[in-house]
Amino acid sequence: MDKETVIKQEILKLSIEIASLRYDFDQAREQGLSYSFTSLIARELCEKERIKRALELGNFKDLPYNVKLLFKES
Repeated sequence: MDKETVIKQEILKLSIEIASLRYDFDQAREQGLSYSFTSLIARELCEKERIKRALELGNFKDLPYNVKLLFKES
């Protein structure tokens, strides 16, 4: 696979994770769970959104991992 395809797949994966975290956060708030629990979900959500935005903008230096790890060498 080429670089653009791999990056797009990673962005899609992150989009799914973000949607799931948003749902979890909303459910936690509705159920009145503790601040510490909802805070953990919110932090994870923010981190995933930050990584997704860095990939979308091509700002690979802001990633918590080397972007080359996404590419499989054949």
